[in-house]
Amino acid sequence: MGIAEHRMVEAEYGVVRQTELPDGGAPRYGIEITMPGVCDRCVIKDNCYGAGSVVWAESPDRLNAGDTVRIEMRRGTVLLATSWVYGLPLAAVMIGTLVGYALFSSQPEQPRVLLSFALGAGLMLVTGFVLSRLNSWVGNRLHIVAVRE
Repeated sequence: MGIAEHRMVEAEYGVVRQTELPDGGAPRYGIEITMPGVCDRCVIKDNCYGAGSVVWAESPDRLNAGDTVRIEMRRGTVLLATSWVYGLPLAAVMIGTLVGYALFSSQPEQPRVLLSFALGAGLMLVTGFVLSRLNSWVGNRLHIVAVRE
């Protein structure tokens, strides 16, 4: 699917900071997010970490450092990323709790419940840690397009 064929939904705004020229490939641009596009409607905008983040994007235009761009993502990209970020830890806590409940079957009921919950919470924390380490790996596989503003 070419850059022009994308159906874009989510848009952010940023400034080109870096250019990367892979061997035989299209240039990629390191873009610092200046103001997330949906900030005005967001309830937690004061606690957002989006502004100042750098994302890598392709562009149909030739961009230079300092150019202001709109960063667009393919339909479903945000939903898929959100599903992973929230779904995996939720699944981990549920699976950990169920496995812990079976694993501690010889314990009295109250310690059994507490131990199984502790195992589920621990598994959720490990999953969250792994996801945070995979952040840059996943970010490099998202298809993001930058369009000159």
